[in-house]
Amino acid sequence: MYEGKQRVSLPGKDMKNKEVADIIEQNVNNLTEEWMAAVRADETILSSEDLSEGGLRDHIPHVLEEICEVLRSGKKPNVSNTAEARVSAYSRFRQNYRAQDLAAEISLLRMAILDCLN
Repeated sequence: MYEGKQRVSLPGKDMKNKEVADIIEQNVNNLTEEWMAAVRADETILSSEDLSEGGLRDHIPHVLEEICEVLRSGKKPNVSNTAEARVSAYSRFRQNYRAQDLAAEISLLRMAILDCLN
């Protein structure tokens, strides 16, 4: 469905995948910090309460880098190019995370990325 798509359309913007990847890459630290603050502020995410800052940060910078690599490659996300996201999910499982908390974290990361691109 998305194979070969080279542009991301946001309201009032038309960017190539490489440009999106560049913006995300330039903002990995800010995105990670904003995401961490959003997770800590979300009172519905209970699983993160016992995590240290490092435990919460975990694989997020690597997940963002992986997103950039996939965007630049022009390939569809698949098992071989999204390993870091799976490692992050597995780590959360080992930390006894609730599924709804992991879903909320992913949603907050998506919102942070979209905010960054606007």
